[in-house]
Amino acid sequence: MKTKLLSAVLSIGLVSSKLLVAQDSKPEEILTVGSKAPAIVAEHWLTKGDGQFNADAEFQTGKVYVIAFWGTQSPGSIQNFVAFAQLQKQLAAHGVQVIVLSEEPLDVVERFLEQTLPVKEGEPPTLKQIASSVNLATDPDRSVVETYMEASGQFTLPTVFIVGKDGAIDWLGPAAGVSGPLGEVLQDIWDRRSAKAVSLQSQRRSMVLSKVNREMKDGDTVAALAELDKGLKAFERDAEATAQLQAVRVRVEMFPATKLAEEGKYPEAIELMDDLAVKYPKHIGEISQIKLSILLNGELYDQAVPLIDLMIAKLPNPIALNQIAWRIYEQSKDDDKYPATLLASAAAAAKKALELAPREAGIMDTCAHLLHRSGDLDAAIEMQTKASLFVDEKTNPGVKPYLEQLKQEKEAASK
Repeated sequence: MKTKLLSAVLSIGLVSSKLLVAQDSKPEEILTVGSKAPAIVAEHWLTKGDGQFNADAEFQTGKVYVIAFWGTQSPGSIQNFVAFAQLQKQLAAHGVQVIVLSEEPLDVVERFLEQTLPVKEGEPPTLKQIASSVNLATDPDRSVVETYMEASGQFTLPTVFIVGKDGAIDWLGPAAGVSGPLGEVLQDIWDRRSAKAVSLQSQRRSMVLSKVNREMKDGDTVAALAELDKGLKAFERDAEATAQLQAVRVRVEMFPATKLAEEGKYPEAIELMDDLAVKYPKHIGEISQIKLSILLNGELYDQAVPLIDLMIAKLPNPIALNQIAWRIYEQSKDDDKYPATLLASAAAAAKKALELAPREAGIMDTCAHLLHRSGDLDAAIEMQTKASLFVDEKTNPGVKPYLEQLKQEKEAASK
């Protein structure tokens, strides 16, 4: 069964394409620690902190503001929203105002707030009631997103900015890291100068990646590589940044191969991938995975089998090996004529993955599916039973239902 090879397999996935701040911007042109915090001019305010917040006013001297950019679809959206509301309640007496901003349409956020939570007796039953203590706004025209998130090179949600008592930004970063800096800001012991140096280094790296992402969205691989080369030169003394940018460069260079494959030019795509494997031996694992995707998509199974065998021997990564096995299972499950040699390689990859991570329920689940695919129902049930003992149902809810399906199949066969 042939599946479409999407160029998204190599998507950089770094930032919004609307981020227009240049990589070579001077430090003062980047919104960073020490910058004056821009006014919050949002389109719609749903709540204003039980009436304690004036949305049209400038930041007040002596108050600390926590500005959280968040979305209803972002990871942990409910938990994070509740955490912001709790933070407001805990720190209101210390002059802290929590502002939660989404760039989603008003009706999307309103529907989100109608959700009922499993809460203790006496607590608010809906997110709307919980939201009443914070300052919640939507910004569909993205004006606030542009002046904060894009101007500072931030692109993940939720991201938090702390505005200090003098109206300047004291800290910015992921919501999970806000408590330490916020405590020091409130105690007036925050070292803004040191925080700025650290933040700027990270932000400049993000700016490089943002330009690369924009060029890739426009399909300009040459321009993207040029931006990466500039970044690699600028960060040549920063080992962490260099490693990150080099990894992105490899992905960008693989992008033309996926385009060739989408056009059906598989020999040319494979030749390009082989050249990259020689050029970047340290990235052979990722290159091999993309090459395998191209081979499977082109149904070049005779070349896929030896590549999988090589990856089993050389790639000590249980997650990657499990992904290979599952991809082949998914491709083969409705194809009775699928090559037995490729299924055998998939089973070997799953087995190796399980040897490397013997308590990983997701890998056991893959093994069970492949065993069932091979016709060994009893072995599949035994493996899936083991998986059910280790599974986290929140992250892998399908394990136990699949076990029941296997048991029912055996019961039906015995009648």
